[in-house]
Amino acid sequence: MSRRYRSALAAILMAAMVLGSALAANAASGSGQGTGTLDIVKYPEVFNVVLPTNVGGQFNYILDPTGILAQVGTDKYGNAFFEPDKTMYFRHKPASGSDVANYTDVSEPITAYNRSNIDVEIKIQAKLDIPKGITLASSSVVNDTSTDPKMYMAVTEGAKNTEKPVNAQGIEVTASILSAEQHYKTVYDARSNTYKKQLKDAAANATEEQYKTYFESYSFMLTGDCNKSGNWDALKSTPPAIRLVWTIDKSSGSASGIPSIPDGPDVPDVPVVPGDPSITVSDDGIIWIDGLTAAINYDYWLTLTYDGQTSQNLNGDPEIRWKGVNSTWTSAKGGKLGLQLSQTWLNTVKGKSVTVTVRLTDGRSITATHQF
Repeated sequence: MSRRYRSALAAILMAAMVLGSALAANAASGSGQGTGTLDIVKYPEVFNVVLPTNVGGQFNYILDPTGILAQVGTDKYGNAFFEPDKTMYFRHKPASGSDVANYTDVSEPITAYNRSNIDVEIKIQAKLDIPKGITLASSSVVNDTSTDPKMYMAVTEGAKNTEKPVNAQGIEVTASILSAEQHYKTVYDARSNTYKKQLKDAAANATEEQYKTYFESYSFMLTGDCNKSGNWDALKSTPPAIRLVWTIDKSSGSASGIPSIPDGPDVPDVPVVPGDPSITVSDDGIIWIDGLTAAINYDYWLTLTYDGQTSQNLNGDPEIRWKGVNSTWTSAKGGKLGLQLSQTWLNTVKGKSVTVTVRLTDGRSITATHQF
């Protein structure tokens, strides 16, 4: 084969290879597909508060216009110390390691802690029963020189040290408690394939004595006095009862009632979502559960907590009857459900702060506290 022929053949083969490559490239094709997923925190807001509900006789008070208790108060009240020169006294529990109860003109505080990752609002409602023979004053009467018996009582805020006089018409005090957002983390729950917000371990496991380290708080007390010159000997009735109700809600006001959020290693924080079921309680003993749906309905479980004790499940109890008037509830669709406490129950809880707990079909519980 001649050199010229070999050269020509090589050129032809090279051209064929180039042409073949071009034809292969022009014939190539491909396809593919993908699915989308969404990773979000379904309930970014966690409502988790610590709010005392059972305070016993913490707001019982004694009027002492003549100053006798600082002299001989232990004769009646046992091992106690009465702060001198006061005309109204509230009892304080003995300090640790002591058996002496201190009496002063400011009650022990009610302190609420916000363990939520959102700001919350606390509301205190207070009123005095209409007194017989006593004038309710709007400011201190300790230096009043009139002969008419007069008394003054006010809600005082721990941080601000401000006073708001309580009267027979009732007053309302509100304040905000900042969130504990900095002590929260986002975690993934493989069982439910969801993300959730929960407290970091140190904050979640904090004891009540350690709460101040992690959570913002709000405290309120009662204080007051009476006039020394009043004709108290002529008084034929007892001093008026004081009634207080305190609640905590989301600052936006979109949530109603306080959800039951137990603490523990295996119990997740339960958020309150706008539109969730809520509870209201009336003085005549009607428990209204509103916002129930087919998906989140009443789970036939209701308890009452008062004086440090919790009742058994009262659903089906003959002393609780279903309220038909204004009730739109059905077991299939939800709606507004009313449950009426009997007169027996009303007699039992009269004058008490009662927490109503209702269980829902999604496993959560919601609560509301009412002063009867």
